[in-house]
Amino acid sequence: MDSEMQSITLGDGTQSFADVAFDSAMPKMAFQTKEDRDAGRPRTQDKNNDGVNKWQVRLNVTYRDTNRGDFILVSVASNDDPSQRFARGDVVSFDNLRVGANGYRERAGFSWFYFADAVHPAAVAAKS
Repeated sequence: MDSEMQSITLGDGTQSFADVAFDSAMPKMAFQTKEDRDAGRPRTQDKNNDGVNKWQVRLNVTYRDTNRGDFILVSVASNDDPSQRFARGDVVSFDNLRVGANGYRERAGFSWFYFADAVHPAAVAAKS
């Protein structure tokens, strides 16, 4: 099986999720090499190609097709901590939400991840 990353665009997420609620956010940390760890260098927050900080946004979602609830992490670039804009339980939507899979492993399957260009209050995104 090819281990190269593949992704699927989900748009604003409304076709895949019946409900999407903000839970929390934390800095997405940059990959740290063994040499960095051995030298005692601290981990730093990852940035996109434009130098904007990346965040891991934790969301409580309900899948539209199964009505099953779950928590997912979505990587988003933002100058500001999303935790400062959203309270736990706020309904949110996305710009260009994508899901990817890579790293197929025997017995574990694929590693799934989500990323988006932006996260907004759902009412604001609906006006766009």
